[in-house]
Amino acid sequence: MEERPRILFIDDDVTLVDMLRAYLENYGFELLAAHTGTDGIHKAQTEMPDLILLDINLPDMSGYDVAQRLHHHPRTQLIPIIFLTEIRDKPSRLHGLRLGADDYITKPFDLHELRLRIRNTLSAGKRVHQYFPTELPSPGLMAQAVEERLQADTSWALLGIFLRNFDRFRMEYGSLAANDTLQALGKLLQYVVRNQAYSEDVVGHLSTQDFVILTEPERLKTYRKAVEETLVPKLSFFYPWEDWANLPENQRLSIRMAELTEKDGVFASAEEAFSALRGRAEVP
Repeated sequence: MEERPRILFIDDDVTLVDMLRAYLENYGFELLAAHTGTDGIHKAQTEMPDLILLDINLPDMSGYDVAQRLHHHPRTQLIPIIFLTEIRDKPSRLHGLRLGADDYITKPFDLHELRLRIRNTLSAGKRVHQYFPTELPSPGLMAQAVEERLQADTSWALLGIFLRNFDRFRMEYGSLAANDTLQALGKLLQYVVRNQAYSEDVVGHLSTQDFVILTEPERLKTYRKAVEETLVPKLSFFYPWEDWANLPENQRLSIRMAELTEKDGVFASAEEAFSALRGRAEVP
């Protein structure tokens, strides 16, 4: 069964939230709600919705501040945002769009028009992700997250998850099967990180086929075990049974992990840290 698109609505108008939930759920959407900016940011980072509807006038902070914080966090930076607001002046609308909003709708709004705009925004996001199979942060976004930790001089740890024999798999089964495999592994890794419930931990790409989790040193062992239990047993599912059984082990898809923390050296940039992580993965 296809998953319902998940919409997070950040608005302190409880009546409007309830009305919109009843309407959108009738069309196959799932609506999550938050009534403050703080709660909205937390839910966006933990629930990872497909799209966010965001009011500008919130009781604890402005919707602009919420959008800015979401777009500066690697875990939520790619989630599309539609502003819903009573503010109609052009400078406010342009300010929202400059912050990266995908659309700007003024209240009161037509429900049918809102639903179509939600659908179009989600469809545009899917077209973008066709060029990068998973919805995880790109290597560039992960580098930004690591740079922030390096500059803040706080503790950090990286767990690299390297997919071996992926090029062989792509040549044998084609790009579509290869992209489907990356999508599935990306979702499993999202589940692994979300299941730990640490909002500052992020999983993303180190390259197209390799992944990295940014976390704290004391959680590395937990994540390593979760990857071994969640991802590794699933690799055989991507093959016809006979192929998996007959392939030599050194030609099958496999996963190698490597760890790196701030205690392993002084790194001037995220790329230096990533290079050291890759080097550790190459060591037998």
